[in-house]
This record gives sequence, structure tokens and C-alpha cells, in this order.
Amino acid sequence: MLACNVYVSEGRDRSVVKQLTAHAEQDEQVVVAHTFVDESYNRTGFTLASAGQDTLVAAAARLAQAALHAVDLQRHAATHPRLGVVDHVLCSPLGSADLAQAARAAKAIAGGLADGNPPVPVYLYGAVHPQGRRLADIRRALGYFAGARAGQWVGPGSPVSGALPVAPDLGPHAADARVGVCTIGAAPLVINFNVPLTGVDLAGARLIAREVSARGGGLPAVEAMALPHGDGVEVACNLLDCGVSAPADVEALVRRLALEAGGAVLAPYTTGCTEKEIIDMVLAREKRNANALCTDQS
Repeated sequence: MLACNVYVSEGRDRSVVKQLTAHAEQDEQVVVAHTFVDESYNRTGFTLASAGQDTLVAAAARLAQAALHAVDLQRHAATHPRLGVVDHVLCSPLGSADLAQAARAAKAIAGGLADGNPPVPVYLYGAVHPQGRRLADIRRALGYFAGARAGQWVGPGSPVSGALPVAPDLGPHAADARVGVCTIGAAPLVINFNVPLTGVDLAGARLIAREVSARGGGLPAVEAMALPHGDGVEVACNLLDCGVSAPADVEALVRRLALEAGGAVLAPYTTGCTEKEIIDMVLAREKRNANALCTDQS
């Protein structure tokens, strides 16, 4: 059993999101476990899951191709960084599956994007990359965080159009300004955990994010950045291993740092599902499919 998170740079046009969801839902063997639409970030995260690798790959490919034709990065504005229309794809093992299986799925999705119409430059990370490269390192090299000071990303930006500063692993070596590039990896399921703040400006939130992140000497297995969100700011975190640093650990540290800065924490939230929740949904779908088959044959 595998999960696939597909992050698309569109969260304001609900008709497009609805269209993309329909493409993902075409196969009854695939569960769309969660769709998180964030209007401020102009970004939608789709969580797909299936017991079959081929069906999951096909669903992710349909979703990606539909997004590439429906969204124009040159018209995109957001308070969340991005490198492409199909900005990021993560394949993760569930249950007894392993990273090798997730890597095979990620490689198949990457190949389809690189050779598709339009062809997209693809950067691999995690178990699908020969050296296990980190996603954060790719993003940093491609200028993903450029614009953080202003808290706004508008249009394609020079790092993701034309000649690329770092050669992609697959696909063309120049990016179409309309679609940008895509990062695709295989790794354990990542929990996206965001902590909204009040009484703290963006500069103060950046200091808190730095102290929370592993890179800044904070919590291990935590990546964090400060972003404008709605009428305020939040510390947006990727929890790479909740067994090492759980949401409660992150919330406690952000709360303390915000208090020291004269602010406070609002209600933290996650943007996806737990592994158990996804597995339960896949098993429930399999049971419904089996019951329907028995009914048809009776």
C-alpha cells in the first residue's frame, strides 16, 4: 500500500480544484484520502492512496497532467513558495510496504512528467535519488525561498523559467515559464503542521521558524519557515519523523518563543491525514469494492 501527495499551485479557483479531484478519482482502486485547499497559499495538496502501485501512478499522472494544462504559473501569486504548477510529489510507503516500492512509484511518475506534453524538468530526492538528496537542498539551489522577505511569490521567477541553475535529473534542461519544474521524492509520510501566530510580524516569525527548525539548531527532523497567511503569519513546518519530533513538541516550542517575542499562538493545524487514517480508508474502499463485486456476481 502506498500514498502519494501531489501539491499543485492552485487554491483559489475552486472549479479547477474540482476538475483535478475528478481526474484523481477516476479509478475505484484509488482513494483520494484528503484534499487540502489553501486559498492564501494558492496551493492544494492532494493525498492519494492505493494498494496497487500501477493504479496509484496512473492516478497521480492524470492529476498532474490535468494541472499542467489548467494552471499557468505566469498568472500565479501566493504567499507560499513554489517551483512549478505540479510543485512537489511525494510517494510514501504505508503499512508493510517499503521505501523501495515508493521509489519505484516516484520514478514512474517522474518519467511520465519528464516525457509528457508539456515536458517538465524533474528533480528527484529521497529514496528515488541515488545519493538520497534532500528536498530542502534542491529547493535552496533553485531559489525556492527567494521572495521570503517580501512574503509573496508572483509569476514564474527567474529560477524556474528558462535555463536552470542546476541540471534536472529528468526532462528538459530549461523550464517553460508556464509550468516551471517539479520535485519528486520517495520518503516516509511527512506531516505538515502549521502554527498561526498573533502579535508577531513576519520578521519575528522568521526568527521563531529558524529556532524551531533542525537547520537552525532547533528540533530534530523538523523543517520550518515563516509565511504570511490570511490576515496574519504562521510557522509552517514539515515533520519528517513524528517519532522524533511530534506536533506537540513543535507547538510547545513555538508557543514559548512566541510568548518571549510578545505574541501568542492561535490554533495549530495539520494539512493531511495520519498513516493509520489513510490505511483505514484504503481498506474500507477495498471492502466496498469486494462487496460490490460479490453483488454483481450473485
